[in-house]
Amino acid sequence: MRYSLPSLFFTLNLLGLCLLLIQGEQQKNENRIRVNQRFGNYSYTMTVPVSFPLQFIESNVSTTPVKLAIVSSIGLNDMNHFIESMKSYRNTSVKFILNCFESNETCNQIDLSLRTAALEPLIHHRSRLSGAKIYFWKTILTSAVIESFDYLWLIDADVAFSYHDYPITKLISVSRALNTSILHPTIPGSGGRMTKHHHHHNIPPIKPVCSLDILGSLYTTRAYQLLDSLGLQHVDDDTLMKSSWGIFGFVCDLLTVYPPHAPSFPCLQISLFPLMHLDSQTMPNREKRAAVMPVWEQRRRDLGIAGKCVSQLHLQERRLTNLVKSSQVSEISLINLN
Repeated sequence: MRYSLPSLFFTLNLLGLCLLLIQGEQQKNENRIRVNQRFGNYSYTMTVPVSFPLQFIESNVSTTPVKLAIVSSIGLNDMNHFIESMKSYRNTSVKFILNCFESNETCNQIDLSLRTAALEPLIHHRSRLSGAKIYFWKTILTSAVIESFDYLWLIDADVAFSYHDYPITKLISVSRALNTSILHPTIPGSGGRMTKHHHHHNIPPIKPVCSLDILGSLYTTRAYQLLDSLGLQHVDDDTLMKSSWGIFGFVCDLLTVYPPHAPSFPCLQISLFPLMHLDSQTMPNREKRAAVMPVWEQRRRDLGIAGKCVSQLHLQERRLTNLVKSSQVSEISLINLN
């Protein structure tokens, strides 16, 4: 077979390009490492940049205790799972703020199950309110109820939050070290559904975000109080009862303009400790969700905060990179929940 000089030149260039691509892919893979983690009954595998100092999570236990309240609205579908998970917090200082959103008969059944399991001492406050979870937040999470806590973990009842299945002490430790107002764990799986094992490639271990999934965010109490005073208290109850949608991005814009902990990150997402979602299908319908979105957009305009988080996102990313690489967070003390 004969080749003309131009075709031979083209072939050699093509081969050179292929070699460069292969070499680049090898270098890319070499700059990333595979991390396997297990939390109780769940395991998680991800590929992360090798430059990220995963070891910064490991340290001694802090002597300063942290006060945490787990806040959730529960119904019959999630009762058994929730109660079993609650039991794992018996030997900790963690308290629960609970709401039953179903009928009085169902709520009576849940109360009986809590008493039978001897979980009354863990309950800081409880209520019976129907509607979306943010209506419960506005109505019940008053300053008098939450002021004694440092953090509020606002979770859906159908997540794997057991003390044995989820490293909540590490989540709080990272939040304190990075001084973030809201730290949200990723929700792995298809559509947030639970899987016993999940594998994700090339996901940033921690990154600033401008929108959050509402079902598992860790708030500092001061951050939540700002959301309440400048957000929830200015939206009518009927709207809040329909759906929690629309609040996801609002809170990140709000905390960018009104930082409760300066300097701080308003919203960070962490994939080092994914939160498994059991998905009991209690979400409101699409029409209810769509109906509340304009309300939160209007509140953004009223406060002059629309788009503020996005406009600062690049600066947040750069500051986070520098902070994580610094000695300041090379070793984080685990908080004490006992």
